[in-house]
Amino acid sequence: MRDLWVPIAPLLVTCFISGCSHTYLQKGNVSDEIASLQQELSLVLASKPCVLFKDVGERDPEFGAVLWLLHFPDGFAAFQFTEHVVSSVKAGDWDTEEGMKHIKHLHPNSEQVAGATAGEVMGWETERYEYRGHLLRTEDGDYLIVERYNQFN
Repeated sequence: MRDLWVPIAPLLVTCFISGCSHTYLQKGNVSDEIASLQQELSLVLASKPCVLFKDVGERDPEFGAVLWLLHFPDGFAAFQFTEHVVSSVKAGDWDTEEGMKHIKHLHPNSEQVAGATAGEVMGWETERYEYRGHLLRTEDGDYLIVERYNQFN
């Protein structure tokens, strides 16, 4: 996998929290930033996330793997799938201990991730991509890990 600074990068602002840089969507005019992120995720987000991590796989470009770690300091509020989503499923609960391990692995300042209270797994598809989402609700906000892969129809 490789890091790729995507086209939304110029629209993002870097903030420094406790010595750790995070990329937050701007608080002023967020319509372009939110629209770009929502298009990539095929989600309509009701709350503004902090993009903690994004990685694009290059080992097998045909596979098209992309991984995001988003933090919602004010909680992951209601969301909707975009009109491009052809199917979705809530796959069940996500073990909070397992969730904390994954977040701490990807989070650049993992000691700040406070106790998990609940977790869930979901999946959705568009004609082009398959997505898997893992949501972890914690004391310091909610974390969403999204994996996106090319569809092989």
